[in-house]
Amino acid sequence: MSVPVIVRVIPNKPKKGDVAKLMFLVKHPMDPGTIKDPKTGKLIPANYITTIDISLNGKKIATIHNGPGVSSNPIFGLDFKAEEAGTVKMVFTDNHGKSFEHDFSLELS
Repeated sequence: MSVPVIVRVIPNKPKKGDVAKLMFLVKHPMDPGTIKDPKTGKLIPANYITTIDISLNGKKIATIHNGPGVSSNPIFGLDFKAEEAGTVKMVFTDNHGKSFEHDFSLELS
């Protein structure tokens, strides 16, 4: 499964050792399983992201835990220490146990 993710690092190219902000939007319905389909009147099945694991060059920098109360197309943000340039890998897991990944390159100034 592929879900679009829009990522922004602030500042765009942090200096080594500086604290940077990672912000990202995930295009996902985040259905809680409690809302009825207006056309059929039946409940829309639950479909939401439960965890997001974030690593830089294989070293975990954060884990985010979610529940069904998060809005659709959520925006997340966190601060991290920019120790090195490299590949940031984000692994999203949903309430069905399915996972998808998004990678991007982090550059330092």
